[in-house]
Amino acid sequence: MKAWLERVHPAGEPLELPELPAAEAPSPGKPLAAIVLGRGQKATVVFDDPLIGNRHCELTYDGTFWRVRDLGTDNGTWVNGAQIRWPRALFRGDELLLGTTRLRFGAEAPVEEPHLVEAIVRDPDDEAAWLVWADWLLDHGDPRGERIAQSRGKGRLDHLGWLGPLGDAFINGGLELDWQMGFVRRAVLRRVPSADELDWRVATSTLLQLPLSRFLRELTVDVPRFTRAPRARTRADVVEALAYVAALPGIPPTLERLTLGCLVGELTPAVPVPEALAARAPRLRGTGVFVATRAASLRLLSTVGAVRFDGLRDGVRVLTDIARLRRGTPTRVHLETPPGLPFIADGNPCFFRPEAGGWQLIAGRLRGEVRVNGRVDSVYELLPGDVVELTGAGRLRFEVEP
Repeated sequence: MKAWLERVHPAGEPLELPELPAAEAPSPGKPLAAIVLGRGQKATVVFDDPLIGNRHCELTYDGTFWRVRDLGTDNGTWVNGAQIRWPRALFRGDELLLGTTRLRFGAEAPVEEPHLVEAIVRDPDDEAAWLVWADWLLDHGDPRGERIAQSRGKGRLDHLGWLGPLGDAFINGGLELDWQMGFVRRAVLRRVPSADELDWRVATSTLLQLPLSRFLRELTVDVPRFTRAPRARTRADVVEALAYVAALPGIPPTLERLTLGCLVGELTPAVPVPEALAARAPRLRGTGVFVATRAASLRLLSTVGAVRFDGLRDGVRVLTDIARLRRGTPTRVHLETPPGLPFIADGNPCFFRPEAGGWQLIAGRLRGEVRVNGRVDSVYELLPGDVVELTGAGRLRFEVEP
């Protein structure tokens, strides 16, 4: 890309930046080109301005974008009137202020948003691509740019204002989200027995149209629990649900995993991905239901202090029948299978139980002390990957074996 710095004040000849082919790729952490602007003789380009540092800022080129980085100066480096605090991508027309010197960045062609989005789609884990897009959004007054910048700073983000009609589901646990750079990375839609019934079709359609779902990578919808259909209907329900999802607008091209439900029981044949959906989401690796030919299990993730969990072997408890979770001594927690079933009403215990091809966790008298994915409830419909936490004791993960 041909680029230059126009001298706005004081006026002068433009500074031509090195022109390198975009196809070349730099080594990790090593740009294709780097120049230093400053007042000292060791700078690549020297300016006669007493307010500019000896090594004021660095411009680097990675094969796609030029970026500017302040080198710890007293007066700072400013772009379009704002002081930069991390490397910032430059776009045509951007004005740099170094001391009293003003420069304008020029390039042969403007950077368009589709080009920036394609860079993220190619590699959603490339933080640099996100930050370049954030700069573009900020320049165009889009608040998503500020959201990306805040997420990089590990600041607390407000999610509710961005979720619209799904805000209530997010609060009550019907919608669980994992985030990447302030955007939704993984979403789970689940039935929450204690909450208002959620229409999974409307919720899925709404979710895929949210601006923050543009780069969604994993989507789980617990269709069998929503439909409450007999186990014999599970495959038919999943096929119908897949056809519905495939026809929705807004399928993210970054989608890698689509799972429609959880079934612990007999092996169900895999549900193939429709060609139309595969074309829209080329990274999609498969879909269907979670299936275990044997049983579900609980894996110990961590404990607090000297607390011990009894009833596990090598940190795992296989769930084949009802299992009770109870506190023993202050440093002992028991996972046990009591004789018979009357214990369910005895002392209102906390227990796991198989239910219609899945598993439930009944909080019992531990309600408020036992949480699933940070949520407090009386009854939990468990999905693979759920984290069960007992306050002051430790954390377990619910898993199934394919």
